[in-house]
Amino acid sequence: MTGYTWSISAGGTITAGLGTNTITVAWNTAGAQTVSVNYTNANNCTAASPTIYNVTVDAPTPVISGPTSVHMGTTATYTTPLVTGHTYIWSVVYGTYITCDLNCIIVNWPYFCDLQIPGQVTVTETDTSTGCTQTVTLFVTVNP
Repeated sequence: MTGYTWSISAGGTITAGLGTNTITVAWNTAGAQTVSVNYTNANNCTAASPTIYNVTVDAPTPVISGPTSVHMGTTATYTTPLVTGHTYIWSVVYGTYITCDLNCIIVNWPYFCDLQIPGQVTVTETDTSTGCTQTVTLFVTVNP
């Protein structure tokens, strides 16, 4: 077998190995996916049909734990379960990020005038082996 023709379902991108007997795929959609391969042999003949592999891509499922109601001028800690091989990016709206670690954030909820807008804590979790990401936001009532 000399030439390999690969195709994958719409949930991913081939990042390396086109034309070879091994490919690398970056999956960007969770769920049931497929990878198929066909080949051309030395006589320039291809298989009657490609070989199809079913793949299940798991997406991160972040959950933020922490208070949803706080008082202005206080701090609060928010966490998400730590998963090996995952990265976490935190962001805060109407609060100030202080510090913590990979799967947590300490937020200072300062005094501000517009009490009609809730604060927000957001985490984006990425599975470094698949490239899949998931983002979740927790809305926080900031009381005077």
